[in-house]
Amino acid sequence: MHYVADEDYLNDPSAGATMGPSAIRKALQAAYRENAAMFHVHIHEHEGKPGFSGTDNRESALFVPDFWNVQPFLPHGAIVLSKDSAWGKCWFPGQSRPLDIDDFAFVGIPMRCTWKQ
Repeated sequence: MHYVADEDYLNDPSAGATMGPSAIRKALQAAYRENAAMFHVHIHEHEGKPGFSGTDNRESALFVPDFWNVQPFLPHGAIVLSKDSAWGKCWFPGQSRPLDIDDFAFVGIPMRCTWKQ
């Protein structure tokens, strides 16, 4: 797991948080170094099934394919959490469109799962 350092966020009042180029570069380096798939995870502070905002859709479609430059055979994606659920998209190499991720298991105490609804 890799966190975005405070100094790697941009001052962008149009979004709750915006990763800058150094955050993406560090994530690309980590994916390459660790032979890892990369998923950007963030939270929307509400209860219920979350979804991507317009900004989430636009930005993830731009940065997720960059990970194929360093790990071309692995899936990469983005996940958004709410206070009690999750949802995401996964881009697979060779696929033109991402697949929805809507089955999650939250491991811990208590363990809980969310499924397609």
